[in-house]
Formats: sequence, structure tokens, C-alpha cells
Amino acid sequence: MKTMFNKAFWLIIPVLAINACKKDKDVTPPVVPEQNKVAFITDNANRLYAANAQTGLNLWTYNTNTYYGYIYGSPAVYKNTVVFTDYENETVYCFNTETGALNWEKSSIELSWLCSPIIVNDVVYVGHSSYLLGLKLSDGSITIELPLYSSVNALNYSNGLIIANTCGGHLYGIEPSGNIKWEYLSNYSCYHNNPAIANKIIYIVDAGGKFSAVNITTGTEVWSKTINEYTENATPVYNNGMLFIASDYDNKMYAFDAANGTLKHTYTLSTGQYVNGYMAPAILGEAVYITSEEGTLFAFNVTDESIKWQKALDLGGRSVKQRIPVKLDSRIEDYGFLSSVTIANDVIFIGAGKYLNAFDKEGNLKWQMATTDDIYCSSPVILSDKDKVYRAGNAGIVE
Repeated sequence: MKTMFNKAFWLIIPVLAINACKKDKDVTPPVVPEQNKVAFITDNANRLYAANAQTGLNLWTYNTNTYYGYIYGSPAVYKNTVVFTDYENETVYCFNTETGALNWEKSSIELSWLCSPIIVNDVVYVGHSSYLLGLKLSDGSITIELPLYSSVNALNYSNGLIIANTCGGHLYGIEPSGNIKWEYLSNYSCYHNNPAIANKIIYIVDAGGKFSAVNITTGTEVWSKTINEYTENATPVYNNGMLFIASDYDNKMYAFDAANGTLKHTYTLSTGQYVNGYMAPAILGEAVYITSEEGTLFAFNVTDESIKWQKALDLGGRSVKQRIPVKLDSRIEDYGFLSSVTIANDVIFIGAGKYLNAFDKEGNLKWQMATTDDIYCSSPVILSDKDKVYRAGNAGIVE
């Protein structure tokens, strides 16, 4: 009897062990939420800042030590590198994201003043006054010089193509090798702004107020409509089938149906506040965010057009006027400047005057980091702990 019990016991143990292992194997590991890791921003003193995106602690700062110049565009982040362009000093810089060490710099490049760089397949693409340039990410050597015969004002990458829009009113679909696949010509002379890109459609506004939807594969027009000529600097943003545009012409923000351009919603700021038409809106859940020229961040309810909340931004007590900067022999010290809003993992990042700010979706300040000078047409770029990169525009779509 004892022998039979022992045999049965040792036969049961492996079965229990197998079942235990099977049970452990079937257990779904807990989902670890994505966290923001580093926030990058540039300022008017020719500095690049890297901040802890959770706390606002300045991790490192790089000073170009150039006497004169403005950094207008936002940095580009890819793998463990961050790149920015110095328009006035005609230089492209590349850094290590973690240490801030300079990997390389490439000077004597006649850069387009508002164009932010992009990085695709270990190549840095920058806008030139008349070319699209491609530089090796490893050492900055130029590998692509594509003549576009006009200043390149914005670069984006989607569906295997570099999307370039120029001051000459041309929109290009360009393969990373430098081959132009298609070209779309506006009726007017200039595309100042960034387009929105979603579902293989490019949405863009030209200097005459023509709002166009262009097929990204073929470059053919899907639809177009005229809104008004004072939206030439507006950056459309796509979210959930709608396109949001801020208009400083009539002091409103609009939402259009992305399928055909039909007007869906109109948003009006509080009395005495004027829409900042230069900067892109941003969407988080049922709220759309926009700034005013008076330095206020607004959150609107997407569907009923009501103001959820508004928050006066800290610009150091100075007067507040948002203007696209022009080349000046001396700096304007009494103007505050605002960036577009960047949203990453439910956190709202915005540059205002000499501060980079992080807010929660209800407008509560999480942290604030001081910069040496104004944040000048540079919007925050966020790197997450899962190596995803978030930029302003395109509704916070991950690049």
C-alpha cells in the first residue's frame, strides 16, 4: 500500500508542475505605460536644451557660442541623436541625446529659415534656400543635393516619401534617394507652413488661402477650397476625420471635414483675446488646444465648441505679441513668443517666452524650465522611454 502511494505521488508531481508552468505561461504580463523621457527645445540665444520630461530638470544644454543668430526650427530626434539647424550661422549640429556631446557640425549651408530638419534612414534632410539637402547622420557629409529652385519651408516624412513644400508654391513627393516622384503646384506663390498628413492624404494651406487635399501616392488633388488669404501661415492638424485650422484673419479656429472640406465647427476665443494663427492647434481626447497672441492657452471642447479652460502663460511679465520673426540688426527684447503645443502621453508641452512648460490636460502646471532667451518658433520635441518621438502638428502623431 505504501509503495503504491509513493508511485502515485511521484506521478502526480510532474502533472502539477506542468500545469503550474502552463498557468504561468498563459498569464499576460502587465502593460507598462509609455513614459515621456526627454523634452528638447531651442531658444533665441542659440542654445539647445534637453530636459527631463517628467520633472523639468535640465539634463544638458549646448551653447553654439555664436554671437548673432536665431534658431527658428524645431530639433529632429532619431535613435540616440538630436539635430538642429542654426539659420543665421548656416550650420547644422548633431548631438548625442543622452550626454549632449557634439557628434558633428556642418557649416556654410544656406539654410531655409523656418524649415525644421527631419531624419530618415540615417540621413538628415534639411531645407536649403533652393535645394533639398541630405547629410549622413554618421558624419554630416552631404549625400543629396536636389535642386527645388525655391526656399524649402517645411519637410515631413510619410508613406515612404519626403514631403517638401516651398516658397515657390510647390509641394513635392520625394523618395529618400532624392528622386522626385510627383509635384503639385499651388495657384499662389508660397507655402509657409507645415501640412497635416493622414490616411495617405496631405492637407495644406497656401498663401492665398487655398486649402488643398493631395493624394500622397500620386500628387493629385482630392479636393480644394478657399478659406481666406490671411491663413497663409496656418498649420492644419488632423484628428478623427477633422482638420483644425487657426485663423488670425477673423480671430477664430475652424474644424473641417477631412473627406471634403465641409465646415464642421467654429471656435471663438474670449473677448479681448486674438487667435495665434502662426502656431498649430493640438488635440487630446475631446479637447483641442490653441494659443492666443495675448499669451493664453485655451482648451476647447471639440464637439460643442465651448471653452473648457484657459490658462495665462508665464512670459516673465513682458508684453505679449506673437509674430513671425524677421531678420533684424538688433533683438526685440519686449516681445514674448509662443511655440506650438506638443502633446505626448497626455502631457501638454509648450514654450512660452523664456520657459518650457508641461501641463496636464486640465491645465495644471506640472513643471517649468527656464531658458536663457525666448523660445523662437521652435516647438518642443519629446522622446519617450519607448524611443517614440512626438512633435507639434499632425495631432501629436508619432513620427
